[in-house]
Amino acid sequence: MKNLLIVAGAIIVASIGALPAFAQQRKSLPGVIKDVDGEQGTVTITADGKDTQYQVGEQTRIIDAAMQPIPERLKDARFAPGVAIQYQPRERDGQKFLLGLKLASASGSGNRPSRPGKKSEAPAKVDMSQVKPLSDMSPGKTYKGFPGGLYPEGNSVPSPHAAAGLALARQIQPLSPDGKPAADGKIALLCVGMSNTTMEFSAFMRLAAGDKELNPSVVLVDGAQSGQTAFKTQNPDDGVTGTRYWQVINQRIKAAGVTPAQVEAVWFKQADAYPTDPFPKHAETFRDECRKIMQHLHTAYPNLKVVYLSSRTYGGYALTGLNPEPWAYEEGLAVKWLIEEQIRGDAALNFDAGRGPVKAPWLCWGPYLWTRGTDPRSDGASFSEDDFRENDRTHPSPTGQEKVARLLLTFLKTDPTSRGWFVK
Repeated sequence: MKNLLIVAGAIIVASIGALPAFAQQRKSLPGVIKDVDGEQGTVTITADGKDTQYQVGEQTRIIDAAMQPIPERLKDARFAPGVAIQYQPRERDGQKFLLGLKLASASGSGNRPSRPGKKSEAPAKVDMSQVKPLSDMSPGKTYKGFPGGLYPEGNSVPSPHAAAGLALARQIQPLSPDGKPAADGKIALLCVGMSNTTMEFSAFMRLAAGDKELNPSVVLVDGAQSGQTAFKTQNPDDGVTGTRYWQVINQRIKAAGVTPAQVEAVWFKQADAYPTDPFPKHAETFRDECRKIMQHLHTAYPNLKVVYLSSRTYGGYALTGLNPEPWAYEEGLAVKWLIEEQIRGDAALNFDAGRGPVKAPWLCWGPYLWTRGTDPRSDGASFSEDDFRENDRTHPSPTGQEKVARLLLTFLKTDPTSRGWFVK
């Protein structure tokens, strides 16, 4: 017979008639939930850049941040993808299981302040029937008073900005581990973002692995991590989520056989979780978080030349408040504003040493991903409900992952700033 005890804030197992409790005490580890299956009793946890599935049995102590038992156990709505937790893993006879699982905060939302309402509640449906993708908005058309288009004058990169980006892209070449040009060196393309991003980039890596047209010097590195939003990752020196996030990215860079000095291009796709602020406040906050991340990318990766930015896919099918409409759409405007700041010459995003201290890499749109559901864009792209996972209709299903992956692959093989180094 086993009893579960809590000693000095740690979850432990005491076996009656076996070892003393203190001999089996284990330190709780920080992690983020990637997936939960309450019926099967499993939870997948992301920690130190790795995803591991654990069995949760009757002996597993499941408690909230106030150390109180959670009667619903894994079926409690607070255990959702992206939620920060503490856990105690064990392994016996090749099976991984948990001694204890604890919510890291009262709201289950990591270091973001509590939000009103229940996260398990389906979001209110917003009429997006008259909203057009930014890339399909004709000149002069606006969203709530803000111009559409991907760039200031439409969907084309302004000529001076395009020329500057092309000049930087031509400098991308194989580099040695210490960042020096080398014929046998590598070009690291790093992915930065959250859960949707890592799922989509994983599909992209599979497609790229079978594409014989690609430059063999290019190394793909998936740095995106589940639950790690722009809010959580904007400050690499916060000592908590931001610090861990960037440490994990550098661990993955090393595991891929490259170094930070070999990172020369980035695909960036981020979002914020459970938004409630009205427009444009939420979008402005998200833009400001992304600006800080762009500045850190420049500092962390000295040979980084270009960053290709994408925004969220359609959120109109969402079953939770994780990132529904209209916030999913409006985060696209935040990306547009960020790029426009650099085009206008904002010193905080300066990429040109001839104009002053360099603060950021050169920015442009990567593939724009938002569509109004099944209504096809002018380029034919669309997303159906089945392109998103059944449990939340926010994270991409395998078909949704492949759609994004193909859009990214096509972009990199054809854009003037990427095809020169991405393709043979």
